[in-house]
Amino acid sequence: MSYVPKPGTGTLFKNDRKEKDHQPDYKGTLTLPDGSTMQLGGWIQSNAKGKYLSLRVSAFLPPKGDAE
Repeated sequence: MSYVPKPGTGTLFKNDRKEKDHQPDYKGTLTLPDGSTMQLGGWIQSNAKGKYLSLRVSAFLPPKGDAE
């Protein structure tokens, strides 16, 4: 049985393919309450208060090579 995310939840995993600074440190997906899926990217940032995770949500694009 495969994992099926619940609406309103998401997951992030370390981006082991990061090659450039503009690429996210973490990547994953977010399932919206209506069941649609979005891509989620996270960057580790820091400021005077310490480290934090900056997030960006974008339209879901299936990974290259996936059969439709």
